[in-house]
Amino acid sequence: MWFDSFYVSILSSRYKKTFAPFINGILIGFLSNGIDLFNKEPSSITFVLEKRF
Repeated sequence: MWFDSFYVSILSSRYKKTFAPFINGILIGFLSNGIDLFNKEPSSITFVLEKRF
């Protein structure tokens, strides 16, 4: 989930009451996604369940 890191970073920055939380959250989100490209360990895992008959 590529956009999850941005959302969580923005919320965390707002909670911490940092200067310019939206910009700070976007930068941290890009950093997190960049690390995940090399690391292959995403910050979120999505499970899709399907009911079969």
